[in-house]
Amino acid sequence: MVTPEAKILRAMQLMTDNRIRHIPVIVEKGMVGMGRFLEDDEILCVSPVMPHTCRT
Repeated sequence: MVTPEAKILRAMQLMTDNRIRHIPVIVEKGMVGMGRFLEDDEILCVSPVMPHTCRT
C-alpha cells in the first residue's frame, strides 16, 4: 500500500516486486482508492471506486 504522497516509482516498484496490478492508496482514516498504471506505465491512476474507471 502507498499514501497519496508516495512517489510513482515507489508505487511501481511495490507493484512489480509483489506482482500485483492494483495497489491500495491509504490515508490515516483508511483506504481512499486503488491505484494502477495506465498503458504508458508512467501515469498512476487512482480511483475511489473501481480501478478500471480511470481513463485519460
